Amino acid sequence: MKKLIILITCVFSSLFVSAQAQAATFEEYAVEYVNNARQAEGLPALAVNETLANDADIRAQEASVKLSHERPDGTPFYTVDMENVYGENLAEVNDLSYNEYVCEMWMNSASHKANIMGTYTEVGVGTYVSSSGNSYAAMLFTLFMDLKKPYTLDEQIKKLKDHGVVITDETFVKNVLQKVSYYRLSGYMLQYRLSSDSHEMIKGIRFEEIYTVYCFDEEIRSLLRQHIEKAEFFYKALIRKYICG
Repeated sequence: MKKLIILITCVFSSLFVSAQAQAATFEEYAVEYVNNARQAEGLPALAVNETLANDADIRAQEASVKLSHERPDGTPFYTVDMENVYGENLAEVNDLSYNEYVCEMWMNSASHKANIMGTYTEVGVGTYVSSSGNSYAAMLFTLFMDLKKPYTLDEQIKKLKDHGVVITDETFVKNVLQKVSYYRLSGYMLQYRLSSDSHEMIKGIRFEEIYTVYCFDEEIRSLLRQHIEKAEFFYKALIRKYICG
């Protein structure tokens, strides 16, 4: 009887170790799969974030209780790590050794593929094997933006010229950049790029054209703020009247 118990224990331990090895293999495979898919679309690779991987382990275990982007306690998935988690993919499978199945399933789902191809910079993959033998995988995404280097006015003008922006009056441009920085204006330059993956502007785009679009947008936002403020005051008064009777 003792030999039988030892045998069963050994078999169970062997199966558990095997399952954990499959999980580790899946984590590596999933990151490679995602980065290959991103590379095929001209997107930068995602770096592995160990903190995010630990969060993913937690979410994979929670998925065995509740397979949802809502956690077992009813809170959203990102509360597992409010500072780092921006996106999540989940999966439940019988066997994680079929690595490609989970990744292909994610890629065939519009919402999951959107995460994989999103503007994230780092990824973490976690897995969990339940007592019933089912496997759960979680892929979490985060976005870390590098701090933008400050530039002098002359350096900002040089960057604009390097991107192909035509500047005929540097004094005017410097006056604008003293009030509106290069980084602020860069968002209004996107529509004038030769392509989405290039910083080079369409030939002949003048700085004044970019600044005119910025000024128009600023005016629209100013008008909207005025009307939103009026609407806010109106509904506050309406709610106050309703409560007071």
